[in-house]
Amino acid sequence: MLNMPRNWSGDSLIFTTGPQWIVHTAGRWNPHAHLRLGGQKVTQEYLDPEHKEAAVSNLPPGKKPNSVHDQYARDFETTGFSMSAGGGLDLAVHPALAVRVANLEYVRSWLGQLNGANFDRGFRFSTGIVLRIGTW
Repeated sequence: MLNMPRNWSGDSLIFTTGPQWIVHTAGRWNPHAHLRLGGQKVTQEYLDPEHKEAAVSNLPPGKKPNSVHDQYARDFETTGFSMSAGGGLDLAVHPALAVRVANLEYVRSWLGQLNGANFDRGFRFSTGIVLRIGTW
């Protein structure tokens, strides 16, 4: 997550599945579209620097700082149903390999508020590599 306040961190995990349609053209460029259903989990963590310093300074020899992590950190999370719809463009490099030049999708999740913020909808732009397994 971007623009978190000092001593805060967070992340989002979206786990979805669903159909994808790829238009195999005569050339190397292939448009695609998809509709996916699943879930989303958003987590945040606050590290209290004063409690961390006290907990780490009182560690017995040979004990690692992570063993007292729960003494200076607070975790928050929300999980809910999610769906996404989108599409994009792939550039075929090989019948089994393509470069996903662009993928734009709308994501809608049904999550509770997390520390006063809503993470229930948004747009996602991504690029990547596509590995096709099976009959090419």
